[in-house]
Amino acid sequence: MIRESLGWLAVRIAPAFLGVIAAGCGVDPGTLVLAPSIFPNEGRLGDRACAPGCKGVTVGISVDSNFIPFGDASEDYGLTTDDVAVRLSDPNASWHVDVPARAVFTSPAYAGSAFAAARSGAWVAVALFDLPNASDLPALVYPKLLWVQVLKRGVPSTVDIASFTVTGEGGKATTSITPDPALDLRSRPAIRLRPVAGSGAFPTGPSSPLLGSLEFEIEYPAAVAAPIVYPGTEAALATAITGPGSETGRTRVVVVDPKGFRLSAPQGGIATSAGEGPLLDVVFATKTGPFQASEIRIWKLMVTDVDGNTVIDRRSTPPGGESTSLFTLVPVANQ
Repeated sequence: MIRESLGWLAVRIAPAFLGVIAAGCGVDPGTLVLAPSIFPNEGRLGDRACAPGCKGVTVGISVDSNFIPFGDASEDYGLTTDDVAVRLSDPNASWHVDVPARAVFTSPAYAGSAFAAARSGAWVAVALFDLPNASDLPALVYPKLLWVQVLKRGVPSTVDIASFTVTGEGGKATTSITPDPALDLRSRPAIRLRPVAGSGAFPTGPSSPLLGSLEFEIEYPAAVAAPIVYPGTEAALATAITGPGSETGRTRVVVVDPKGFRLSAPQGGIATSAGEGPLLDVVFATKTGPFQASEIRIWKLMVTDVDGNTVIDRRSTPPGGESTSLFTLVPVANQ
């Protein structure tokens, strides 16, 4: 049905921010001020009469964002379908069952929304999964409240936990979604660049200058090619232009925003991070093999404010204009 096929889209307009607590603390989703967005928050398991092939309803849960309040250190910008699973468990911790993600994709806030106006370039990564068959869980008395815990690269998160009510059996997974989150909405190979704060690096805070332009060259291995640059987060309204670099295997990048943007110092974040999240996504149009962040280099960085005053100039120092240390590099779909 149309409702079943498109119901997960409601995740896009939900608050879409993950809950944030100190790592290692005991978690009760009912006590969290913030928690992952999950839609729907109730549904049926697969019918045990046709086990094991019949799965339950399809569910979407937020697993990451570039704007997690007070939880910048828990953000993870490189998640793909292979990196994510969810753990369904009894609140009393008597049992748990791990379910693989069916798809992980990133969804931006609608550009015309009030939410996007207040948080430039906000996005959320959503994982879709199918509830298991009733035969995969212990016998339950319905309705039954379960916890849904996100596993990132096999590690259960103490931050990303929501609650879900199982209402019975006989649910059916959504078989066809257009566009397909696992194919059409998955990330292309990319490297995400997040600025580093500190002396000689990017300034942050309300008194920091409005940045008007960035210029640099990006070097990448032969396994990837044809980079396209997409500004994001605070620079979401900027324009990025690419052209030939000064050497083979490099591309020159120029980012311009006449109105300017300012980088915040995230609360609850990493002291060396500038801004709320990745400022630029360098997406490669072709990939012939795996690549690592260590194979990417940034050269000749030049940053100015909206009046043209120099903020950072690394075109000649250190020797060769090496500027990689001024960014945190996060690979996406690199394997």
